[in-house]
Amino acid sequence: MLARTLRRFPAEHNFKVSEADPCLYVRERNGKKILLVVYVDDGLAAATDTQDLEEFLDELKSEFKIVSNKAECFLGLEIKKQENGLKISQQHIHATRILERFRFSDCEAVSTPLLKNLEITTAGKESETTAFPYRQAIGALMYLMLGTRPDLAFSIGFLSRTLENPTKENIAQVKRVFRYISGTINVESSNATAMLTLVAARRLGDLHQGSSSCLPQEQFHGKVKGKPWGPFLLQRLRS
Repeated sequence: MLARTLRRFPAEHNFKVSEADPCLYVRERNGKKILLVVYVDDGLAAATDTQDLEEFLDELKSEFKIVSNKAECFLGLEIKKQENGLKISQQHIHATRILERFRFSDCEAVSTPLLKNLEITTAGKESETTAFPYRQAIGALMYLMLGTRPDLAFSIGFLSRTLENPTKENIAQVKRVFRYISGTINVESSNATAMLTLVAARRLGDLHQGSSSCLPQEQFHGKVKGKPWGPFLLQRLRS
């Protein structure tokens, strides 16, 4: 019921679903633009005209019981307005919470998430699997990666191959990713109009099957081209 209502309301107020993301709604009227992002029962709105935005918020309040505040944090993303644009980061909230959750707040940092020439090993003992929440760790890292840390994409995709029975070596590799995050906790991103191209590749990364992996992604103004990591990893985590 809530999902249908949230889809109906933007349509009734002349919003169109963006091709970049089905959760993004765009309205252009009289030279004014409003962007609305909806995730379950949370939302984020931005507009080119303050009065137009306030009128839209009043329309929302007439139908929904909402609380509107200045955008400072949304789904773990920290948002700070600067003179030259916006600064978006997950570090001081979500990344810090991940390190605290898995007890890596005071760990020794490393400069890379994975070591070179790693092999995937499988068939770990059950005691190894239960001693460390491997699947939960991959899920937490994946959320961080999808938000603001694409540099983690290859590492998480590589390590997600051993979700069922991770070995001691696999667990040590995940712990190294936590140590890498600890060393890059202050990495942030500012908005830009340039295209961002990411390529994660590994030649003969799976020695057991003799296969290589390569995953290019292009992002321009928020629209991603190419097969994303997210659905693949979600499927692996749910299986």
